Amino acid sequence: MIRYYNNWGVKMDKFKKILVFGVVPILIIGLMILNANLQSKKLQDAKDNSIDQNNTKHINNKTELKQYDASIMIDKTAVTAKPGKKIKIALDIKNKSAMTWIQNKKSSINLSYHILNEKKEVILYDGLRTPIVKTVKSGEVLNLDAIVQVPDKAGIYYLEFDMVHRGVTWFGAKGSTTTLLKLEVE
Repeated sequence: MIRYYNNWGVKMDKFKKILVFGVVPILIIGLMILNANLQSKKLQDAKDNSIDQNNTKHINNKTELKQYDASIMIDKTAVTAKPGKKIKIALDIKNKSAMTWIQNKKSSINLSYHILNEKKEVILYDGLRTPIVKTVKSGEVLNLDAIVQVPDKAGIYYLEFDMVHRGVTWFGAKGSTTTLLKLEVE
């Protein structure tokens, strides 16, 4: 009986050596290779699913339009107005988003603005809303006259135009670019 125990002990020592010096290193190397492959795939996915300098998302090297994206174009660099008046400013707005803008009273897409002081600090966050006048599909351009309430005090201001999905979000908050226009109130 003691002899059997000693044979078993010798067999266990050989098994431990094989396990420690053979199997465990192979498992460790295998896990390192698996980890390297996963990191490489993660890096490749990050490259494939990137956002470029134009704020366009690319998935698997295919362009995907964002849900909230617009380009607001103005043909002037400044406007002059009298204090407290309402004025209209002609704009061209391109729908660069994935969704069609539907003229809808409940949750409509509108043009609006923020008023900034001369130091470009926001003094009015939520300007008047100008509703879109028709359905605008992705890629289409809409000509719109923005309705702006001019501040009551004379001075230099900036209008920051942005699209807003009523009750949901400002497009600028989702990465869409806004457009600045200098406003001289005299």
